Amino acid sequence: MTVTAGREPNPDLRDFLRSRRARIAPEEIGAAAHAGRRRVPGLRREEVAQLAGVSVDYYIRLEQGRNLHVSTEVLDAVARALRLDATERSHLFDLARPQRADGRGSGGGGGNGHGHGHGLGLGLGLGLGLGDGLRDGPGHGPGHGLGHGRGHQPGSDPVRGSAPGTVRAAGSTGAAVPQRVRAGLYRVLDALDGTPAMIMGHRLDVLAANRLAKALYTDFDALAHRDRNLARFIFLDPAARELLADWETGARGAVAALRLYAGRHPYDPALRPLVDELSESDEDFRQWWAAHDVLEYTHGTKRYRHPVVGELALEYESLTLPDDPDQALYLYTAEPGSPSEEALRTLASRTADALHPNG
Repeated sequence: MTVTAGREPNPDLRDFLRSRRARIAPEEIGAAAHAGRRRVPGLRREEVAQLAGVSVDYYIRLEQGRNLHVSTEVLDAVARALRLDATERSHLFDLARPQRADGRGSGGGGGNGHGHGHGLGLGLGLGLGLGDGLRDGPGHGPGHGLGHGRGHQPGSDPVRGSAPGTVRAAGSTGAAVPQRVRAGLYRVLDALDGTPAMIMGHRLDVLAANRLAKALYTDFDALAHRDRNLARFIFLDPAARELLADWETGARGAVAALRLYAGRHPYDPALRPLVDELSESDEDFRQWWAAHDVLEYTHGTKRYRHPVVGELALEYESLTLPDDPDQALYLYTAEPGSPSEEALRTLASRTADALHPNG
């Protein structure tokens, strides 16, 4: 992974493009009859170049990360040739035009041709919509649409302190600015006493969670700051494998969400240690990281096997904060009249009883 932005060559751009052309069968473009022997799966580079309407040499230089000034028109043509969805297209632009330390792109005609909105949009909800497919298309699928970016709020609650999420400040040479959650947002979380709610930030960091969200997942506030992270929970906490009804779908989604984040925040100094730790700890993470899939989800369904209330399915919605697009509020609700609603109500009651044992 490249976590510092791109001088040539650009291995992340190279590997992403290779992975996307590898998944397209030659038969899909009518190339099988005259393709000859193929040493690698999927399309050849010259076939992608032909589909995109560029020279083979130009595409090879692009795939090798040796063309830092590629135009919007060419990137769009490559995206169409490789049949990228909207999230993958956005990721292609990020990789082809990596952000510099001062927050500006590396150049290329006409701008990026896309906007990040709520940053990462990571599809995680700890279960990441368990049961949905990884590639349901932009804006749908398994997990959160986590909002990620800088999110420095100097007016945060001094008692609760800064949240764990950090990203390098614009123009800096390495200092990390912690993400902070405004005091008013903590009050919003506390007011939602019957609804699990969390605020998410960079790298799947859990910036804040109300009592019911912590009862549903884990008490993130009791963890060290660096451990308040959904990816760490999913891969490193054995409880996650019991809680998530489809752990593999959630875990694959977490990896793909981090991939998307890496393209958008190549200078985040905390990303590399996280990826290294998870790669060293889990073989699945290593394999899925190498797949270069990306996710950006905003709503969906998650299913759980909770140790206290049993099975339940919750719908989640991601709401990007208007004054900080790098943080997002996640709300989890159950279908009215369903067994999941009753289970959630029971969990809320037991959480309240634990907080006020004498009534």
